[in-house]
Amino acid sequence: MSVTRYLSLRNMIALVVVVVGGVAISSVDTESRAAFVRLTANDTRPYAITVTLLLVGGTAWGSVSLARSLRKRVGLAWRASLRFAGWIPFVLTLAITVMALIPESSGTSGFVWEDRTRIIESFIPLAVAIQAALIFSPDDELALEVMLASPRPIYWVLLERLAIVLLGQGAIALVTVALSLVLVKDQEIGVAVLRWLPPMILMAGMASYITLSSRVAAFGVTVSGLVWFFFNFFGESFLPGAPTFWPLNALLPFIWPFHPYLQPADLGMGDYWLNRLCVLLAGIGFIMLAVYQLQQEESVLLGSRQSKSKG
Repeated sequence: MSVTRYLSLRNMIALVVVVVGGVAISSVDTESRAAFVRLTANDTRPYAITVTLLLVGGTAWGSVSLARSLRKRVGLAWRASLRFAGWIPFVLTLAITVMALIPESSGTSGFVWEDRTRIIESFIPLAVAIQAALIFSPDDELALEVMLASPRPIYWVLLERLAIVLLGQGAIALVTVALSLVLVKDQEIGVAVLRWLPPMILMAGMASYITLSSRVAAFGVTVSGLVWFFFNFFGESFLPGAPTFWPLNALLPFIWPFHPYLQPADLGMGDYWLNRLCVLLAGIGFIMLAVYQLQQEESVLLGSRQSKSKG
């Protein structure tokens, strides 16, 4: 089956899902619609556990498949990837995060929130998302054909650059977490780390996958930036029971497992740990999808100009 036919089939499936979903939503009566507003995290926890188990299984299966692809010994190009990533983004992230953490004379930070524990989890994932969207875009790689013709698989380029971004920004996050623990008392180290680590992986994977799918780095930056903005500044609106309109109120009770900026006090620590695991696995899944997409060399090279059907 050619890629063109696959895309057409995928669009047809999406259209059927939208139509069926619209018919189902329109058939729900007012009383049933109001029932969704009363759903709590306790009501949707079985769903969250099921989704997490599915992600665990999918990640494990993907890891085995990816390990088979990566077991071939190849040369690494860390120096080239380091030069490509540059040092300016890391310095800017460190400077912005530290300046936001340091309290003003009034005793609060200069950030939009007075809660300084949220500063690291806000800046680090956003910086990672922007870098991840820009590190590899097929249409922007001048030596794309040479990379594809090389014995070294092209997905190693993405993995190396992504690893440098994650390790560099992760190191900055750990440094600023240490500073935060000094400036803001009564913090748990585990919670301070989990505030930014799963969102960072999620945003990196999402930005990379969207950039590869659209072949436009700006699109990856835009979509990941919108996700960051809405969940960061309107996080409470995505919690179960949040007042909103139909049919959104039927979806909100089921979004919290994937909420990248869920706070420990929103639903309780048990649900918070479940959310962190779900967000982390979703990010790993996006990275695996990006690697799988780069294994389709013909699609990587031709993009929208697909080749003729193979059969």
